[in-house]
Amino acid sequence: MSSKWELKEHSVGELTTTVSGDTWKKAQNKAFKKLAKNVELPGYLYQGDLYSMTVTVESNYETDAQIQIWMGSILTAGYDVHLNRGTNQFRFRLEVRG
Repeated sequence: MSSKWELKEHSVGELTTTVSGDTWKKAQNKAFKKLAKNVELPGYLYQGDLYSMTVTVESNYETDAQIQIWMGSILTAGYDVHLNRGTNQFRFRLEVRG
């Protein structure tokens, strides 16, 4: 990462920061985790049950993203989605595995 400060006029300046692609993607993923506002699941689930999960995500801008479903430290599913600015809601149909 590098930064450059350039004085433009009087006390006004321009700060330019260059960030590597991997660092930027990691920062987006971290920010996205904070934007998932609500997850709705059925109250009781048993192994083999099919169920729907509704995820509500708030976004400050339009972008492509991935919603990941984790069971402890195991990634069980990943869905590529498109986020519009504002509230976005996604419903996924899953099966309980155990």
